[in-house]
Amino acid sequence: MKKTVQVNIGGCAFNIDEESYSLIEEYMGGLKRFYNNTLDGKEIVEDIEERMAELLLERCGTGNVVSVADARYVIGILGTPAAFAEESGADNAKPQERPKKRLYRNPEGRIIGGVCNGLAAYWNWDVTLIRLIAAILFLASFASEHFVLVLPVLYILCWIAMPNADTVQKQCEMRGEQLSAAGIGQQYAAFGPSNTQPAGRTAGRVLGVILGIFLFMTGLSSLCGGVFAFCLPSLAGLNPEIASWWAEIVNEFGLESIMPLGISTLIVAAVAYAIPCILAIYYGILLTFNLKSPKWRPGLILVLIWVISLIALAVLVGMNIIKIIPLIN
Repeated sequence: MKKTVQVNIGGCAFNIDEESYSLIEEYMGGLKRFYNNTLDGKEIVEDIEERMAELLLERCGTGNVVSVADARYVIGILGTPAAFAEESGADNAKPQERPKKRLYRNPEGRIIGGVCNGLAAYWNWDVTLIRLIAAILFLASFASEHFVLVLPVLYILCWIAMPNADTVQKQCEMRGEQLSAAGIGQQYAAFGPSNTQPAGRTAGRVLGVILGIFLFMTGLSSLCGGVFAFCLPSLAGLNPEIASWWAEIVNEFGLESIMPLGISTLIVAAVAYAIPCILAIYYGILLTFNLKSPKWRPGLILVLIWVISLIALAVLVGMNIIKIIPLIN
């Protein structure tokens, strides 16, 4: 009968026998000594430990005891410090083939959903350049009223379609690095926080503030204009001048045709109009003050409510049109 202990590896609790515990403890100690004098060494070891936890979960699950075979299997995948020290020091070592990259959303340093960050990692571009291109395309879309929502809708679709790189394995796959301790070390050497250029951070921050202020002002002005327009019929009954102005607007735009749609349809239409304005204000505040979205994702919830309101609006308008058709005939 073997004695088991409960240990925490990479934030996950595991039941592990004493021999396996000694093996893993010795391995992690070797990694700490290997990366002791390396910049970002602590972060590299933490990421390797997190990767080890993912591999153990895949192999053993949550309730099983980690055996010596399991520990050796995981260490074999990650590689020993001696192995990748020898690999990095060999003069005639054959370069390993880089794994094929996969497209993920990158949560590290994201501003909204990590789409631009993920594209930058996939194409090996500067993320500031990707964000600048997105901002220019968004501003250019205002030149044509038919393409204003194309970029936001495309971003939302990418947000939904691209999986989130929320594990060390996915981070390695996103950048095309080896799924090993050496690969994680190479990832930090190429993309770690210590090598982030201050100029790139400054340019990205300035761009974020400009875009944030623009989104905030656009959303606020659109929301205020919508509230005023929604209240115009009520104000028209109180002020003769507004009543005359409202009558001209009704005649010019044919708004009398929407009056029979009913109050419920108008309320749903108001919600469908207001949510994009609120989203613009919300993300404008996040960008301007460099804040992170809460874990319960209010932006994503608002997007879902907006989609539901659009579907409800289409159903209500369709039902009203069906009612009006017999009257027209």
